[in-house]
Amino acid sequence: MVAFKKKISYIVVHYLSQITAIMFNTFLPTTIRALSLIEQINIVTILTITGFVFLVLLLLGIIKYFKLKAEHKRLSRTSNLKSEDDNKVYKNFTEGHLYDSF
Repeated sequence: MVAFKKKISYIVVHYLSQITAIMFNTFLPTTIRALSLIEQINIVTILTITGFVFLVLLLLGIIKYFKLKAEHKRLSRTSNLKSEDDNKVYKNFTEGHLYDSF
């Protein structure tokens, strides 16, 4: 009886191992392929497009930087001219007839 149970357990284990081997060899690769929705070429394409977009944004930022730098220089030159006007002697304009004290 013990030998019979050992033989049956051996047969069950043997067939289960064969079934799992068949399942892993046939169903698993197709399942993994079905689960991988994005293939490697698609990932490369997406990364290339994303890199290109960020490169364009970087170039736009650099262009904007140089435009702002040039405008800053222009404004600093005009502010120097205004500061020369500010150095003139102050003229009191409150002495007119509109500003009489009551």
